[in-house]
Amino acid sequence: MILAMLLLKKWARSSRSKLAVLFLLTLCNYPSIGNCQRVGFVNADMLLWFTPGYLAINDSLLRLQEDLQQKLILKQNYGKTLLEQYYLNEKNLNPEQRDRAEKQISSIKQEIDNYLQNAEIQIEITRLRMERPYNQKIDSIAVVIAKEKNYRYILNHSNLNAVSNILYGPESDNLMTVFAEKLGITLPFDYLELYRAGQKSLSE
Repeated sequence: MILAMLLLKKWARSSRSKLAVLFLLTLCNYPSIGNCQRVGFVNADMLLWFTPGYLAINDSLLRLQEDLQQKLILKQNYGKTLLEQYYLNEKNLNPEQRDRAEKQISSIKQEIDNYLQNAEIQIEITRLRMERPYNQKIDSIAVVIAKEKNYRYILNHSNLNAVSNILYGPESDNLMTVFAEKLGITLPFDYLELYRAGQKSLSE
């Protein structure tokens, strides 16, 4: 029990882990439990580093990033050419030509901005899609180990100062709806899936 409290105190230094620590301390104080249930932790990131094929994801993402970067350079060069031509011929342009040139320059600038935003989203979606099978395997193994070793919770302890997410925990101890009711918050019907996706992204 003392060791568990020391570990929880150490994890509490991270703002991201405070809610999880509060959640676990609340469980320890339930009269029906008596003593704090077994809580285990694992560094899922380190396990993934040594999983065959996982690190190759980074190489694939780098190739995708390079491809997107090349396309961006082409758009930027085109925009630069338009701008240079505009400044070179500005004095000879009539109002209609000047307005058309400025709209064209503004359009390519907006296209570049949109491209940058979409490229970041594309990289993130690709990363999540490629990592999903590996993360699902870790999650499924956490369920098996929790039942075999009688752990009530297994946490992903990704570094020395933070607990990234709960890999395994009973749904009956989920206090989200209770907190939401006290706070006057309306949760979406799929709040649990959204929460898990958010926690997963923080740990990656």
